[in-house]
Amino acid sequence: MSADSLATPAQRQRAGSESTFVGSKTIPDDHAILAIPKKGRLNEKCVKLLQGAGLEYTRPERVDVAVCENLPIVLVFLPASDIAKFVGEGNVDLGITGLDHVMESDEDVNVLVELGFGKCSLSVQAPVKSAIKDVKEQVCTTLRLGGKKVS
Repeated sequence: MSADSLATPAQRQRAGSESTFVGSKTIPDDHAILAIPKKGRLNEKCVKLLQGAGLEYTRPERVDVAVCENLPIVLVFLPASDIAKFVGEGNVDLGITGLDHVMESDEDVNVLVELGFGKCSLSVQAPVKSAIKDVKEQVCTTLRLGGKKVS
């Protein structure tokens, strides 16, 4: 097995360039790039997960990249809805985001682990002033939302 076959897509993409810079730091070719949500509940859960795994990094205020001090990993903080696209295009090696974002992105990515800490809820609303009290009373045919039947 060649060293190139062990490289991640982002590492192979960087191999042709002289250096990849993040701010004033250079990303070594042997570092994996991991994208995580930059804000919200998923960010909070990911940060706790990474701390529990022993990743040590400093993220300066208003900077969306952090180089781990103890492991060959660079963290990139992105909007949760963009992570699947970055992974699918090979711009990052791995990403943590909601399964709903992965499905909506239509990117060709492998879901390696379902972490079980994100939840997506779908709700149907009606104005308070309307007479609508139950969706089933108002909808005579089967509704389709996001390719899923709702009844």
